[in-house]
Amino acid sequence: MNVKELRELQNKEFEKIERLQKQYSNKKDFNIRNYYPEYFKQGTFIEPLVSANENLNVLLPYYGTIIVTLSPIKSEKVFKEKYGLSVEDYLKLEKEGKLRTRLSTYIDFSRLDYLDPILNLEPPTYFRSQFYWVDLRGRKKSQQYFTEFDTLYDALLPNAKNEIIEYYNLRPGKSNYSIPVTTENFIYNAWLSEYVVLKAFANDNVIQMVENDFYDKPLTTRIQTHILSQFVVNPILFACDGIKLIPEKTFGFIHNLPLTKSLVESFPEDVGKLLIDKFNLLHVKNMLFDQTIEFYKDNHKARTALFEFDNAVSNMQLEKAIDRKTALEKTWKEANEITNSMKLRKNQLMRWIPVKLGIVGALFGSIESFPGIITGFLGGSIASLPIVEPLADRIVKTHKQNHIVACFDLEESK
Repeated sequence: MNVKELRELQNKEFEKIERLQKQYSNKKDFNIRNYYPEYFKQGTFIEPLVSANENLNVLLPYYGTIIVTLSPIKSEKVFKEKYGLSVEDYLKLEKEGKLRTRLSTYIDFSRLDYLDPILNLEPPTYFRSQFYWVDLRGRKKSQQYFTEFDTLYDALLPNAKNEIIEYYNLRPGKSNYSIPVTTENFIYNAWLSEYVVLKAFANDNVIQMVENDFYDKPLTTRIQTHILSQFVVNPILFACDGIKLIPEKTFGFIHNLPLTKSLVESFPEDVGKLLIDKFNLLHVKNMLFDQTIEFYKDNHKARTALFEFDNAVSNMQLEKAIDRKTALEKTWKEANEITNSMKLRKNQLMRWIPVKLGIVGALFGSIESFPGIITGFLGGSIASLPIVEPLADRIVKTHKQNHIVACFDLEESK
């Protein structure tokens, strides 16, 4: 499509957003899913709902509907490398409700004609999530967040900004699809976008932790903002109150920094820290499309167990969470036995992707009831950490007060 056609689609999208705002934003109980009605028509999506942006062929059999924020990738060859699917296969899965597409903006897709069949579906854009949180908090309050960030950022010394730019260009584990960060403007916009949504959804004590080190440890603060938004905010805005699938490389760079200790010490103990690390959950790394579809049919019990586990965690039902954890472990191991028996390409070695499930929220305070299966993602002990107050007063202001993230390591099995 050319720029004119894409602008027309973008304008059409803004008109849809305006209608959604008029319909829902004044209602007391409106939520993020109201702003994506295309995703949630009855019979067109499958629980558990998750969000992921790469290796979809590997992830599909284990989850329900995957929301994909589509990247403007230069060629179909690179598209297939990133997602593990051809455009034709992607469209089939979209039609079946296994994938749901979201764009950053239509304008980014100029002259990428091979993606026109996906764009012709007129997928929503991330602008909907942005408008949602602004409507949720109110425009006056939202503008205050932007002003507060500018006040903090403008007071940073030039060498602090340069340190952050250098770090983002050299950081270990960055995506192969990352664009080099060469400008302060990029750093400003990326940090701003994560800071304001964190202000919208995280509790004041979390924000205070971020802001306290803004001048003394700007790089640490930038990393904290990013990680907190991944664990606290992205399950809401990207996964529509579902499960966020997070590549472990996104966070692996923390362990390679000299500031790790100070970061760990100041990181909220119940956000992203506790991963169920001894699940022994594995996904096949190299799965062809027909194998993905075959495996999907045989793996419904694992998807159901994960959905029920997430619900139990969300509702603070500890005993049910333990029960569903056990069921999930069993069904996932059964799934691995199925993949072991699948016929792979001649001479292709079976490779696996380790998967960890993380509980974000106050439920961790009773996790000693999960004997022997919890380890620290960022380190630390949980033995003496009780639930002393509601999570809503500590970490997240709204939405699922406890939720699950899934962390998978695509690099380990190379």
